[in-house]
Amino acid sequence: MVASLEKRFGRKLNVSVVVDASLIGGVRVVVGDEVLDTSVQARLEQMKVALSA
Repeated sequence: MVASLEKRFGRKLNVSVVVDASLIGGVRVVVGDEVLDTSVQARLEQMKVALSA
């Protein structure tokens, strides 16, 4: 996973893992000011916004 993220962001990453149970599942990656959020929590929030629009 680290190699894939380094390729995506185009640089060597210093990885720190923190488990957050509120994400329900998936992964949230923060690199500098960029955020890659593929967590179940984020997807549910996107659905909530789409359904309320």
